[in-house]
Amino acid sequence: MKTPLRVLHLEDNPHDAELIRCMLEKEQFQCDLFVVQTKAEFATALSGQRFDLILSDFGLVDYDGLAALALAQSTQPDVPFILISGTLGEEQAVESLKTGATDYVLKNRLSRLVPAVRRALLDSRKRAELRQAEESMRQSEYKYRHLFESLSDAAFLVEEQMGRIIDTNQQAEKLLGLTRTQILGQRLESFSPPARVDEYRQWVAACHSSGSSSNFETEVAGKDGRQVPVHISAAPVQLYDAKLMLALYRDITEIKRAEEALRTSEQRFQVALKNSSIVVFSQDRGLRYSWVHNPHQGYPREEMLGKTDGELTAEADAGRLTEIKNRVLERGLGAREEVQITERGKTFYYDLTVEPLRDAGGTNVGITGAAMDITERKLAEARFLRAQRLESIGALASGIAHDLNNILAPVMMSVPMLRWGLKPPEFEKTLASIETSAQRGAELVKQLLTFGRGVEGKRTLVELKHLIKDIVKMARETFPKAITVKSTVLPDLWLIEADATQMHQVLLNLCVNARDAMPSGGTLSISAENVSLDEHQASMTPDAHPGSYVQLQVADTGTGIPPEIVDKIFDPFFTTKEIGKGTGLGLSTALGIVKSHGGFVDVKSGVDNGSVFNIYLPAAPEKQAPALEAVPAPVARGQGELVLVVDDEPQILEITQKTLEKHGYKALVAEDGVAAMVLFAKPQNPIKVVLTDLDMPFMDGVALVRALKKVDTNVRVIACTGIGSEQSLERKTSTLRDLGVQVFLSKPYAAPTLLKTLQDVLRDA
Repeated sequence: MKTPLRVLHLEDNPHDAELIRCMLEKEQFQCDLFVVQTKAEFATALSGQRFDLILSDFGLVDYDGLAALALAQSTQPDVPFILISGTLGEEQAVESLKTGATDYVLKNRLSRLVPAVRRALLDSRKRAELRQAEESMRQSEYKYRHLFESLSDAAFLVEEQMGRIIDTNQQAEKLLGLTRTQILGQRLESFSPPARVDEYRQWVAACHSSGSSSNFETEVAGKDGRQVPVHISAAPVQLYDAKLMLALYRDITEIKRAEEALRTSEQRFQVALKNSSIVVFSQDRGLRYSWVHNPHQGYPREEMLGKTDGELTAEADAGRLTEIKNRVLERGLGAREEVQITERGKTFYYDLTVEPLRDAGGTNVGITGAAMDITERKLAEARFLRAQRLESIGALASGIAHDLNNILAPVMMSVPMLRWGLKPPEFEKTLASIETSAQRGAELVKQLLTFGRGVEGKRTLVELKHLIKDIVKMARETFPKAITVKSTVLPDLWLIEADATQMHQVLLNLCVNARDAMPSGGTLSISAENVSLDEHQASMTPDAHPGSYVQLQVADTGTGIPPEIVDKIFDPFFTTKEIGKGTGLGLSTALGIVKSHGGFVDVKSGVDNGSVFNIYLPAAPEKQAPALEAVPAPVARGQGELVLVVDDEPQILEITQKTLEKHGYKALVAEDGVAAMVLFAKPQNPIKVVLTDLDMPFMDGVALVRALKKVDTNVRVIACTGIGSEQSLERKTSTLRDLGVQVFLSKPYAAPTLLKTLQDVLRDA
């Protein structure tokens, strides 16, 4: 609804007058604008009508703004008067304000007009209200006294000239601990602390000179001699034709105590925050850091401010962080998740809590959050899970030994047959048998390493059908032959976002548990399907939420679980097995992993009726599996390039040299790093690539590469390893990467793999 406004506008330029009309009406004023151009018209309008606002140009042809101001002051002194000019100088502006103008606006800054009008109208209304109050006080001594005494603040009425108190109320007597007689005739400054008297006098003088209300904080001497903090509100008033000042003193002791308590709490909070390892931050809607406390490891606060996660962390980590924070921005709901962040080459884990940041109107203007460093906890969890995983593999030891013996048996029997001089068909068949056995052995070792050395913490989109296939293969090869292993997996099984190694561990633990429940044999069934839970279904199971899941089922036909211990099977260290046959951590570990992925477990079992474990893992139906890599093309032959092969195993040296020479390369071999350096240093050996083992006597692979780099900084190296201890391997590969080695091969590798790797290295040279 527009505000009605009667305006008298003295302006001899019709264009300027119309412009100002439009500006006022645009700002919700319903203007009744009277435009006059001469002194006579201006005087007539003032004498004939009452206005809410007067606007006047400063420089008219036969009249000026100051003269118009004087006329307006004499006829309608209470109406706000604003000068508008394109030439008003600083001295003239000051003079106009001293004379009584409410404000002035330059024509080249007309954007100030509307705020100036609103301010002038507000001041006018306040002055009118004050005048009305003064009039009311003059009209009724009784009303004045009743009002004065009913004030909740200590009130003092003070002479403007002499500064002496001429009236006060009961609240003032209580505040000062004095009677009215003792207070009257005193100066207010006499109740202030000596150190603040000068400050008080300056404030009183400013209040008198400005003629408007003012505020001040000081102390007064209380009735018990203590200093009482007070807030003073003072304003000039006119009572009985006398100019006075009304001062209200409010005891703010409780407010000061609350402020002090708040400051103390804030200080304690800041100290606690400073000594904690929690990262506290806020980000704007563009997810740029606007405030950070305890910044992430390795980043000064100044380096983080104004930047996004994508500018500070690895691309994959930044994508995950941005996804979480955008979800909070869009939904306006908080979130708590564990995140992995790589900062300047080092990986950290954080428990991240994020909340929306809202303005006074409730609009999301960004996010605020806290991130607790849980790296040590995650590393401890990883060590525990790895130890438990090794326990599970240990439970398969007899099956693994049996399978390895089956793998080695055809190899050991086939070698003598080759020496006996078999004919071509039998010869090829025997070679194929040896190759198949070797491949089975390599795959078994690879699987064991995957379970035994897997690294937790990195979650990606996982296709459970591939993990199930691996577990089924291992179970069939290592479990007693009396156990039949079956699997049923939907071809269109949804993806899950998970740690593949931990999912392997869940499956392995459940399968080992099922095997132990069937000592006389039986059937182990593994299946997976897509399920969607609604509100009703989810409410029937603890830890379940409505949504899409992949249901993974591991069932056996074993001895089953007695009803009295079903609720205990997931407790850590609870086991029904004999001493030495298990620690009771398998099922508790599996449950912990499932819960950490947002899933839940349901168990159905009966004595002698087997057990069924249903694992529900949150699915991502909208996500697609990555496309399969194209079948590699045949590897091109070499062009006579010279390759130096370094290994302490003579058989490896011999077969590698023959493989390379058969495919168009030349090869030199060395049994250790020292011999390799001798060959490399000879000028007649233009070596293109060095293929070296990492674990060798005298001079290992790292020392060899370091020495080679001193001779030729551009030497190309392929590092090979049969996989020693995990710590040693990580340390060596890290050092080699720092030396510029980017290509690694794990033993055993097939000839095509070696040849393709060699081609890639030569092509990138």
